[in-house]
Amino acid sequence: LFKSLLSLFGADGIDDEPSLTIIGATKKSSQKKLSIAEQIPLLQFATQILGFLPYNSAQDPLFIIYNISGVTALQGAQFLDEFAVFTCADRYDSENHSEDDLERAAKAANPSKTKFAAIVNEPSFDLRNFGDICLKASSLVLLLRLKSYLKKAFNLSDTRIMEYLPSQKEKPFDKGISASQGVPMFDSRLETLSIDGSFSKDAVIRLYAEFRRLMRTVEVSHAALGEENEDQEDNRVHSKKRKLDHAENSGSENEVSDDEE
Repeated sequence: LFKSLLSLFGADGIDDEPSLTIIGATKKSSQKKLSIAEQIPLLQFATQILGFLPYNSAQDPLFIIYNISGVTALQGAQFLDEFAVFTCADRYDSENHSEDDLERAAKAANPSKTKFAAIVNEPSFDLRNFGDICLKASSLVLLLRLKSYLKKAFNLSDTRIMEYLPSQKEKPFDKGISASQGVPMFDSRLETLSIDGSFSKDAVIRLYAEFRRLMRTVEVSHAALGEENEDQEDNRVHSKKRKLDHAENSGSENEVSDDEE
């Protein structure tokens, strides 16, 4: 079931005219051409199922997160690069190190009317193509939301997630898990970006902002894990050095004792 639902997102992302296998369809009619907009409700439904399944082993959410990480790593940077073509000014931080002006605009009730969204109101701004990218990126927004939810709901650390491999055997402490109380329920709702082919400036700004924010959480987690691994390696090196120094000192003391005798 997990593989069937996750396969809807595909390793290559959403294409303009993709072929998605509809679960439960007959063999002859299993391939149906769906537009990008038509795929979104199906992907929302898929993530909703994955967010509400009663998992009994940590292996299940770990498997889902593992696959999500593969898809988002492949596509996330690509979408950031595509967005950068539209927001090439320095103030929009194309490398996604921090919040940019469009993200600041997204906090307002009417983002497109703020000074931070000046770029989308310029005559040269291609709202249609920008909206198309936002529409495609919405699939990653759903996956990143699901990943964040599963991490919090089942108390999965970044280290545990990074160490997980689908081939590893289930461990005794993985069994009998349950979602933590107090974690908000998974929400797969997305704002409608386009109506009759016309994109809403406010809607695409909000989607763009959420995508960048969620991508930064992934980068921060990886950076924190890298620092943790470096600290552990430094501790191992220092520990080994102390042992060697102790051994050398012990050897020197033994030599002195032999000389005195």
